[in-house]
Amino acid sequence: MSAQDHSAEHYGGEPYGLYDPALTKASCGVGFIADIKGRASHKLIEDALAILCNLEHRGAVGADPRAGDGAGILVQIPHKFFSNKADRLGIRLPKPGEYAIGVLFMPRDPDWRQIIRDIYAQMIKREGMTLLGWREVPTDNSTLGEAVKPTEPVHLQVFIGRGKKIRSEEEFERRLYLLRKSISKRSIRARSGACPAITRSQSRAVPSSTKACSWPISSAHIIPTCTMRISRARLRWCISVSPPIPFPPGHWRIPIG
Repeated sequence: MSAQDHSAEHYGGEPYGLYDPALTKASCGVGFIADIKGRASHKLIEDALAILCNLEHRGAVGADPRAGDGAGILVQIPHKFFSNKADRLGIRLPKPGEYAIGVLFMPRDPDWRQIIRDIYAQMIKREGMTLLGWREVPTDNSTLGEAVKPTEPVHLQVFIGRGKKIRSEEEFERRLYLLRKSISKRSIRARSGACPAITRSQSRAVPSSTKACSWPISSAHIIPTCTMRISRARLRWCISVSPPIPFPPGHWRIPIG
């Protein structure tokens, strides 16, 4: 497939007037930071948030300068932090590598939210994994633009155990990827094309992001987890989103993580 064919297929358009889908591209700002000696520290997280804020010029914003196309960071799972949080919820996490964390941006409708949670339970069991529990993520939306607050989702995390039949971490990662795809399809069928924003569940990293309708500075405040001293990492990946605008206009969504 040529670059032009791929662009036309992805963004849903044919050449029209001055518009050519082959020339459409994203302008997202991306940063990466790591400790070359593999030492985990909270300082690395602080530096990653500083990088994210310095990528503000690469993200798209609307008429409200505090409403953007999304920004966030991806971090190695801080096991000690999540183990403490899970214990308070009555959830016992296994050792690192034997569980994964999924981040979901869920609808506000509690009935629809419960349907999605039920789908998760069914599909996790079908894939031979274990549903360990759920956590509602504390958030602070004081820096969000007023235009986006009415559509702010409910932030949830799901803990998934590897299961006895999955023998390697690599197989676990493959199963998690397929799980996300299966859940998305089931969710779309369950409610006429509607689907929650689901980032990939991973056993090595977890997104700390607000995905859409946020800008880099607000992302550093919305998820307080990032500012807690117990949260440590060896590496961080961050992004400020400025996706291409589909032409003609169409529906699109860019997952982070």
